[in-house]
Parts: sequence; structure tokens; C-alpha cells
Amino acid sequence: MQTLQNHVPSPITCRIHADHGVFVTTWRGAVSDDDHIRFYLDLFETPDWRLGLHEIVDLRLADMAGVTPGGLRRLWSIVESRFADLDIEFKTAVISGSDLSFGLARLYQMVSDGSPQSLRVFQPLAPALEWVGGPPDLLG
Repeated sequence: MQTLQNHVPSPITCRIHADHGVFVTTWRGAVSDDDHIRFYLDLFETPDWRLGLHEIVDLRLADMAGVTPGGLRRLWSIVESRFADLDIEFKTAVISGSDLSFGLARLYQMVSDGSPQSLRVFQPLAPALEWVGGPPDLLG
């Protein structure tokens, strides 16, 4: 397992489990559009991250009040520009912790529909882990 540290303090952390083909992003506390966009821009430039890894997004401890539909559309345009011409498909399992995080994740799911990113929103852990092929103890 590889843990990535951002140059700027962030409410989002990442652990790469290359042996399982998965990385886990954990969102804690107040998260803004700038936070999540900066995080993914930094992540895509990290040598330990690679195309095709499935993602588990853990929103259970996140305060998503600072995340907007416009910010999610901006994030999607960044992701789309990275993957548009590549023949790589990947799964993203979002674990929601509130009605707001569930709704925002569903919005992102709609925005990314038809792309190489297959996204599903879950509330229980087990189905999310199973869907991306992660072991039951991946989130500790």
C-alpha cells in the first residue's frame, strides 16, 4: 500500500493498493470545489498512480456543503480530458455518508455517464468493495 501526500494540506487523502488494482480516497471534514479539483490534479501527476486503477471514494466523514454542481462538472472535464482518447475503463465506487454526499455523487454519476468511468454510489461498504474487486478489509 502506498500513501500519497499532497503538497498542500487537503481534507482528501489517498492510499494506493496496487496489488488489488484499487486506490482509496478518503474525504474528511469540510471539502470545497478547490480542494477536490486540486487533489485530483495532483493525483494524476503522482508517479505511484496509474491509469486503470479502480477507485473507492469514502465520503462517510466528509462535509460536502462546499462542493457544487459546477465544481463537479469542472472535475469531470478534467477527468474526461485525461481519458477521452484512451481505451481504458475503470470503476469508481462512492461510499456516501449523508443525503448531500449521496446526491452530489449521483449528480457526478449522471455527468460521467457513457464515459470510460463506470461510477456507482453505495451506502454500505461491502457491496462497494466487492464491485471494485477490493478485499473486505481494505478500508480497515
